[in-house]
Amino acid sequence: MTGKLEYAFTVRTIELEKGLADSAESEITLKLGSELAQLAETLSNGLEDMHGGNWKVVSHDTLKLDDKLVISVLVSRPISSEKT
Repeated sequence: MTGKLEYAFTVRTIELEKGLADSAESEITLKLGSELAQLAETLSNGLEDMHGGNWKVVSHDTLKLDDKLVISVLVSRPISSEKT
């Protein structure tokens, strides 16, 4: 039997260059590969500091909104014994 989990979201945005803003999401993610990799590393490091740490990424989604790429990430962690 697995323990109970708590969940949270974190959201980041990336400003898209003028020509890139008109592209499909799949093309944008290909062109922004290094920037997205850097964002993933920053997020991974930040999860240890977020509200006591011990978070794991469960899922993510991207959304192109005008000239921005919005990245939402669902994270979870076991509920600590202090909260039960």
